[in-house]
Amino acid sequence: MRKYGVLGLGIVLALGAGTLAGCGNAAAAQTSQAAGTSAEQAVQTADTAADAEQQSETAENTEVRTIKIAHTENGVPYGYVDDDGKSTGYDVEVLRLADELIPEYAFEFIGTGSSTDAWVGAQEGKYQIAITNSFYTQERAKNYIIPEHWLGACLGGIIVRKENADVDSFEKASEQGFKHVPIKAGDGWQFVLEDYNAKHPDKQVEFELTDNEDWSVGIPYVAEGRYDLFGTIKTLWTRAVEAEDGAYHDLYDDLVFNEFLGIKTYTLINKNEADLAEKINDALIELEKEGKLSEVSIQFYGEDLTQYIED
Repeated sequence: MRKYGVLGLGIVLALGAGTLAGCGNAAAAQTSQAAGTSAEQAVQTADTAADAEQQSETAENTEVRTIKIAHTENGVPYGYVDDDGKSTGYDVEVLRLADELIPEYAFEFIGTGSSTDAWVGAQEGKYQIAITNSFYTQERAKNYIIPEHWLGACLGGIIVRKENADVDSFEKASEQGFKHVPIKAGDGWQFVLEDYNAKHPDKQVEFELTDNEDWSVGIPYVAEGRYDLFGTIKTLWTRAVEAEDGAYHDLYDDLVFNEFLGIKTYTLINKNEADLAEKINDALIELEKEGKLSEVSIQFYGEDLTQYIED
């Protein structure tokens, strides 16, 4: 009798045992792998939670720095204190919008007695910024950081006596031999006239400098015939002469304001505030793209003065 049945059964049993052992090892491996994956996921989850907690803690520990911004108390409509004691005006509200784009800074607006107070305070570090409807001048560029992007715009022109209403430019004033009222030393109009004279050597406008803070006295100076023209912004004419409650409204029938000049205005920033200046410049670029500067101009000036800006 052949004895292969038992051997065959033994082989089968051996193979079966091997197969079962193999299945058992595979199952164990799968279980081990699954356990490893779960452990890795748990570690990743823990790491993510730790990162989030660290970011939250960093954000909480990041100190928001207060930036003091000086403006004049009565510079309607670009910077003033309203009846409720709140700082407002074109310059102020534009920088409020800029503040929303710069989370690491919080802007505080402070009214001052004069533009000079704001300028000196910003230069010495009492304030970090001065906003006074300021034109660009070389002297200011030496004393402050002036962001490349303008803050706003204003309409400039000249006040002349009504009989000289046809004199509507510096060129025509020069041809008539007109003399400009004294300009406060360092004022933006000094730069405007110096720039004009440099570009028109054959048609100079004569003027002299003064220390007088009240530049609005140029209005009666022209009306009285002491001088022939007064270069100024439309806002002053509207507020001081056109308005029925204006300080010089009684001269309205004697004078004319001829507008012809779009002038950029700028933010004056303390020399030690390079990072602040860069961020404000970026914010102003963004606000212009979004049309916000035009909106605020219409709100305070009644028209979009930025349309008169020439790059």
